[in-house]
Parts: sequence; structure tokens; C-alpha cells
Amino acid sequence: MHTTLLKTLDSLRERTARFRRVALHIHSPDSADWPSSGADKTRNDRARFAGQIGAMEFTKELRQHFDLVAITDHMRCGFATQVSASTPANDAFVALPGMEVNLKPEAALGCARLHLLVILPEGTRQEAFERLFAGLKGIPADDGLRGVSHEITGITIRDWVARVHQENGICIAAHVDSTQGVRRLFRQTSRETLGLLSEGEGHDLERQNEIGDAFKTYLFESGIDALEVAKTTDSPHYRWFRDAAGQARWIPTTLTLDAHSVEDFARKERVTHVKMTQLGLAGLKSALEFPDTRLRFPDSLPAL
Repeated sequence: MHTTLLKTLDSLRERTARFRRVALHIHSPDSADWPSSGADKTRNDRARFAGQIGAMEFTKELRQHFDLVAITDHMRCGFATQVSASTPANDAFVALPGMEVNLKPEAALGCARLHLLVILPEGTRQEAFERLFAGLKGIPADDGLRGVSHEITGITIRDWVARVHQENGICIAAHVDSTQGVRRLFRQTSRETLGLLSEGEGHDLERQNEIGDAFKTYLFESGIDALEVAKTTDSPHYRWFRDAAGQARWIPTTLTLDAHSVEDFARKERVTHVKMTQLGLAGLKSALEFPDTRLRFPDSLPAL
């Protein structure tokens, strides 16, 4: 009797939406810049995470801090797919395979590269990531030759995102206010183009030349699924009124973790809390459709 009751309660719990600890920008020992400066060399030793046992050891470190993660190494996905494949999808922990890609945008914005996070469904094989690069020049296979110096060219951000969606994945603009972020790039391009029209800097220049609206339009037209922000106070910048009916539109925002060591996993202030019924990419996609109620940062979680 008690066994049946417990099973029933577990079944009901699994169908109940609740906030999960999520990090969508995690690097692994397969990244060239692992570990970050000052990290413990023994805990982060690449040899510790080698092979199948190493993948399980990496998962053990992640499970202590997160319910859902995406492993997004620079232009590589081998370790990410290995960890995801070795971690059966369940209601306690899911690892999504991903990749942080370098994309040099269309000519109008071609002064730098963008960093975009590509995240595919749990258990996705490496071949799916390779299909994203079909027909693109200068991108070797992910067999140890491809690295942080390679960049995607000859494709617009809109077409790249469409490729990701065709593989049932999502695409997130990484650290938008950093040197390689979309917003930073847009500001730089705008400053170069409109600099003679204004003496302003930073936000003043953007405001005076109405770059804010152009930037918002660019983001919507790109089709990206979310933006990564550094501070919780940045999130309202990506919500605005767009039409005559006064309907609010926004691009979902997640907090950047950009972990490059085991110690970085413990940064609770960088965790995005996502309300999901199903733990996995499908649940994450559903949450991104309702960012006002299903995405929370540590300082905006509802009281228990």
C-alpha cells in the first residue's frame, strides 16, 4: 500500500512544474582555456576527466550544483556529447550537449566575431553538430583540429540560427556586454558608423542615435532563443513595447556562468532558475516561451 502511494506521489511530482537550477554555459577540460587562473590544479587535472570514467567524474561534480546544464566548449562538442550520452535523462539531472561557436557576422557588422551557444537535445550525437557546418569553409572536423581560433563565415546569424533549429536545438547569444557579445559588437559598429554625428559615449551615443531600437530589431530578426546577461539588472533592457496595441515583447535572458573550472560550478549567484515540468531541452524550450513567469535569477526567486 505504501509503495503504491509513494509511486503515485512520485508520478504527480514529476508532472509538477518547479524551479530547477540551470547553467547553460559550462566549459570542460576539452576547452583550451581550462582551467581558469587560480583554480586548484589537482581538482581540475585533465587526466582526472579522461575517458568514460572521467566523464562520469565530471558529471558527479556538476550534479552537486545543478539540475540541468549545457556543456559548451569552444568550437568543440566531443566531451559534451560524451557526458550527455553517459548521463541517462531523468528527473534529477540532465546534461545537454552544446558548443560555443565563433561567428563572424554579415558585412554590416563584420568588425568582430560573435560568441553563440548552440545547445542540442540530450543524447545528441556528434554528427548533428557537424551538420551545422555543412558547406562552410575553413571549419575542420571536431577531431582535435578545430579550436578557439576557427570562426564561422559566409552565413548570416539568422541562417545559422535556422540551422540550429533544424537540429531541434536552441541558440543563445553569449555574454552580450562583453568584448565578443552581440550588444557590444552592435555598439562598436554603431560608434564607427555614427561617431561623427555625436560626441557621446556608451549609452549616451546609443540613445542619441536610436541604436537601441535598431539593436532590438536586429535581435528579433536573428531568431535567437535567448540572451546571456552578466547582471540581473540587465534583463529589463530586453523587454519593451513594440506595436500599436502596446503588446510587450522580449527576448528571454539567462545569467552567464561561463565556468572554466570545477570551482566555478559553486557560483550560486550565476545560476538561472527555470520553472520546468520536464527536465531537459524540451522543458527549457517551453520555459523560454514564458520568460516572465518561468525564468528567475537568484535575487528574484519567489518566496517558499
